[in-house]
Amino acid sequence: MNTEQTHTIRGTVYLAVYSHKHGEDYSIHTTFEGAKNWFAEIAKEWKDEFITSESDPWFGESVESLVESWDEVTDGEFFNIHELGLQK
Repeated sequence: MNTEQTHTIRGTVYLAVYSHKHGEDYSIHTTFEGAKNWFAEIAKEWKDEFITSESDPWFGESVESLVESWDEVTDGEFFNIHELGLQK
């Protein structure tokens, strides 16, 4: 179970959204790279679980390539990052 964490942040946060057939998952990051890394973790877990044969068309693709092609890889799921400026 995930626990709630609180942080004091100024400036900008990045809301990462993973849209899939069961709904949407969200993660908030202090950097754009952090949001992209969350997507990479999702893609790596998917690759480790579902790419089990060299005959799979995605076998041998890098995690970065899977993230870039995610809607094609998963037939309609996608990642999105929203940059949110915080009030001062």
